[in-house]
Order: sequence, then structure tokens, then C-alpha cells
Amino acid sequence: MELADRRALVTGANSGLGQAMATMLAEAGAAVALHYRSNQQAVDALAASLRGAGHTVHVIQGDLSTAAATRQVADAALAQLGQVDILINNAGDWVDKPLLQTSDAEWDRLIDVDLRAPYLLTRLLAPGMVTRGWGRIVNISSVASLGYVPGEGLYGIAKAGINALTHAAGVELAPHGVTVN
Repeated sequence: MELADRRALVTGANSGLGQAMATMLAEAGAAVALHYRSNQQAVDALAASLRGAGHTVHVIQGDLSTAAATRQVADAALAQLGQVDILINNAGDWVDKPLLQTSDAEWDRLIDVDLRAPYLLTRLLAPGMVTRGWGRIVNISSVASLGYVPGEGLYGIAKAGINALTHAAGVELAPHGVTVN
């Protein structure tokens, strides 16, 4: 895969899948904005490693649990990259308890981070992709979205929403050269 001249935002890039996807994108030639909420040490180490290999990397800190902060992350990515061609919605939160034992605050935070933030980032960044006639949006879901996994009811609900968002955005954006998976 060749991604020279492409610019990517990866949310939740400080560990796991986010770190791996950010590395792959940078190695394929994309300039990458690494988003993280916490664990600055991990994202700084990744950024240093990628920069040391000659890749263009930016770091964006932000808590995606509010609409205002999510907009700030999108604005920072656009300011640092100039445009976003590839959006990886990977950041996620987790509540590990039975659905009926979750609090309103836990519901709000998980839905805000795992569903609303990807929706807002898509809504804010996809118009530029449509204008350019090319874009890629990847939303990270989970097997928990397909049926009940004990203790993961709330997480599964949010990820089922991601599946629906992915399908809806994919259908709407495909005619404009933007794929959503």
C-alpha cells in the first residue's frame, strides 16, 4: 500500500490496534496524527520511533468524551496535517459490568467516546474527503456488537451503533470516493 501525500488521524494511537495502525500508515508513507487521551509516555515513544525512521508524525491529546473536545481534536488534526484523508476511529472506552449495574455516567461516557466521537469526527472530516474525491474511514468495532458477551452489554450496544454508523456513512459517502469500513 502506497500512501505518500496522504494524511491520517488515528484516535487511540497510544496502544494496541491504534499503535499498530498508525505505524502501518506511517510506514506506507502517510503523515500521521497520533491521538491519545492518556499515557503520553507511550504515544511519545511511538512518535519518536516513527520520526526516527523518517516519518511525519504529529501528536494530539484530547478526551473524546465531550463534543467540544472532539471538535478540538478534529481542528488540531486539520491544523497540523492541513487535511485528513484517512480517519481511523479506534479510541474506545470500556465498562466491564452487567448492563443493569451500569450508572448513567458510565452510559454517557461510553456512548460519547465509542459512538458519538466517531460520528462527530466523521461529520467534521468527511466533507473535505468528499471535496477531494478520496477518503478512507475505518471504524473499529467488536464481536461484542453481534450478540451479548457477559459483562459487555454497554460496550456491545455502543459497538452495534458503530456498525450502523459505518453502514450508513459507507452508503452515503461511497459515491464521492470515500469508503467507510
